[in-house]
Amino acid sequence: MNDKLVETIHAVGAKFCKTRRRRTQKLSDHTLNLMTVRREMRLQSSTDLTAYRQLNRQISKCMRRDLRNFNTARIKKAIEWNQGSKVFARDLSARKSQLSRLKTECGNIVTGTPEILSEIERFYGQLYTSSLEPHASVMNDPRASLIRHYSDDIPGVSLSEIRMALHHLKNGKTPGGDGITAELLKRVEHRYLKSFRSSSIPSSMVALLQRKRDGLVL
Repeated sequence: MNDKLVETIHAVGAKFCKTRRRRTQKLSDHTLNLMTVRREMRLQSSTDLTAYRQLNRQISKCMRRDLRNFNTARIKKAIEWNQGSKVFARDLSARKSQLSRLKTECGNIVTGTPEILSEIERFYGQLYTSSLEPHASVMNDPRASLIRHYSDDIPGVSLSEIRMALHHLKNGKTPGGDGITAELLKRVEHRYLKSFRSSSIPSSMVALLQRKRDGLVL
């Protein structure tokens, strides 16, 4: 009788009281313990109030550190998962979809990996190749052409300037909208400078982005 009751309770609970998704813990045990101490504090004197304020500052500092470490670790993990992978590698753990079909310029559908790669190479080759020619009216214009002053004399960005800019980034800040912290940028400094020096980016660092309106068209 008791076993049947327990089984019924579990069945009803699983149907109507589903287990909530467990939230990722971003704060360390040390910070959580400090927050517990703060909740249990009793402010009965000026000394207690001073201790409470000091504890507040300590907790705020620990929270900033924990959140910074959490975000940095998450970004590092994402980079490690994609490091050295090719565009068509499937991540089974994350169940990511892979590009299996693509529409060519002629409207044909290709499914083989070599054909898809060839179409991608053709598309982006045309996209980033400048074929714009000056209009006939501009070529025959007797007026003087535009002369740029000073802009041609601006020197290029040097490696030392890039290195200095990276070193002066404040920790815990994200310079861009991608959410990458200053600490991570400093760690990949050598990779960035190497790409800047060679004017090339490794294929493992290039991601293919598709337009959402049609999954078959680049």
